Amino acid sequence: MKPIQPPAPAEDDEQLRAALARIDQLERRIAKLERRVVATTPNGWECTACRRGWVTARDGVITCNRCSYRRRV
Repeated sequence: MKPIQPPAPAEDDEQLRAALARIDQLERRIAKLERRVVATTPNGWECTACRRGWVTARDGVITCNRCSYRRRV
């Protein structure tokens, strides 16, 4: 015999709708913050020599924008 579940009360539906609305709002906020981070983060990775600059690769040479680190790849 299958167990019978009672129908969900209306207040459970309201709580579920409120939770889904909150999740949607938080997802939009996260997306907005991610766009802001992407817009302000330079392309590349953190320099291991100075830990302040960003290393980028161009034409087979990687260079840091802060220190004199430079290397051919």
